[in-house]
Amino acid sequence: MYQKFKKLGKDSMVYMAGTLISKLIGFALIPVYTRIFSPQDYGILDIVSISSVIIITVSNLGLTTALSIFYFQTEDQNNKKTFISSNFIFSIFINVLICALVIIFSRPLAITFLKNADYAKYLILSVLAIPFSAIINFGSGLFRLGLKPIKYFYIILGNSLFGVVLSIYLVIFRKMGLQGALLSLLISSIIFAVISIYLTKHHFNWKFSSQKLKLMLKVGLPLAPASFMVWIMDSSGRYFLAHFRTMSDIGLYSLGFKFASILVLITAAFRLANAPFQLSIASEAQAKTIYAKTLTYYLLMTFFVAAGLSMFSKEILSLLTSPDYINSYKIIPPLTFSFIADGIYQIVGIGLLISRKTQYMTYGVIAGALAALGFNALLAPRWGILGVAFATLLAYAVGLVLIYFWNQKYYHINFELKKIFKLLIFSLGFIILSFLSYFLLTPLPMIIFKSFLMIILGLIFYFSLEINERNKIWFLARNIFRKIKFRLGYK
Repeated sequence: MYQKFKKLGKDSMVYMAGTLISKLIGFALIPVYTRIFSPQDYGILDIVSISSVIIITVSNLGLTTALSIFYFQTEDQNNKKTFISSNFIFSIFINVLICALVIIFSRPLAITFLKNADYAKYLILSVLAIPFSAIINFGSGLFRLGLKPIKYFYIILGNSLFGVVLSIYLVIFRKMGLQGALLSLLISSIIFAVISIYLTKHHFNWKFSSQKLKLMLKVGLPLAPASFMVWIMDSSGRYFLAHFRTMSDIGLYSLGFKFASILVLITAAFRLANAPFQLSIASEAQAKTIYAKTLTYYLLMTFFVAAGLSMFSKEILSLLTSPDYINSYKIIPPLTFSFIADGIYQIVGIGLLISRKTQYMTYGVIAGALAALGFNALLAPRWGILGVAFATLLAYAVGLVLIYFWNQKYYHINFELKKIFKLLIFSLGFIILSFLSYFLLTPLPMIIFKSFLMIILGLIFYFSLEINERNKIWFLARNIFRKIKFRLGYK
């Protein structure tokens, strides 16, 4: 079992490095954008971007997950290539069709959802990049399925770096404003879509099989509404802010959301490595034990990072942004735990995939999406961005509880719930203490106090592990230290 986790850890580290560097590159735009764009402009950029995300979400039709299942179940290489080619051709066709419709009706859509017809031009620029982004996502997905994290790393890193450099050039030096920011995304997507096709060309035989497509749609379609519902949980709050508040509120929420998404450096990397890992060991005797430990280790990492982000959010935002954006720190805690919950769905719902009960994943996420709409309608008018942040967290909690219940019904796993709840209570308690320090301490003592809290929390998490698990950590740490010494020339 240790070797299995070692493999998962190595792949996760590569994915994490790619996600980390691309996120850090993306975060380089925050000091630039928050000093060039007002919160209102930042809000416009954000809501146009998330409006285009819904197209990618809807057009996927669950085919990404379906392909991953048939990829591992198909041994004949030619058949595997036909599955891949059929999936790709159909996916790109659907993307292009939906994008064309959005462009044709961009003006009425902008009036209806964004409350301003002038935003149609921004919506068109954002939508044009979608088919090319879909090609990049498909190519990076093939690298994950083929357990090629290094190639995934190069594609993600290259696209992020080129896009950010071009954005800075167009926004700062060419003075193109919001249009420059969106145009940079389009150009970068086109270039790296071509690169992705070139690097993955050996995976295709370019044969389209309607029979194989039907098999994938049969598995994927029950999951398709789930992806849309996840988008509702993540993003629908912006539209409630647009209706009840202002674009400036959306700008503040967007910045807080981006900062909280630092947690995605762990959750996304872990999820990218974990998805093929979980399916590849499903037939092994120790599978359920590994799944249970996976959840515990995932929460150990994410709770600790979420606590750190929440405790020091105001200080970091004051360094990176202009004073107009500082109040975004208030929404960091609920949003970080929302990202954690999003990652848990895949872990606790693995039994529903293995037992082919994927419709229950959809039911759980639909419940979460409906809860998001209800909580947003209730909380956004009164509490603004803080209400939307808590509505997002509550929505994820509703879906998670249901998916956990159904997973246990069809594929029972003995998750370490007692330990998990203890970790959660300590994390939330320390975050609350850190926020109280804003009213009781001056800046320097407050930072020292928060640092002390993080050290204590780290020790609590460490001693929550079993003795053999702690020994493994020290063993890995000593190996890493020896390798570093050797490369530096010390013996």
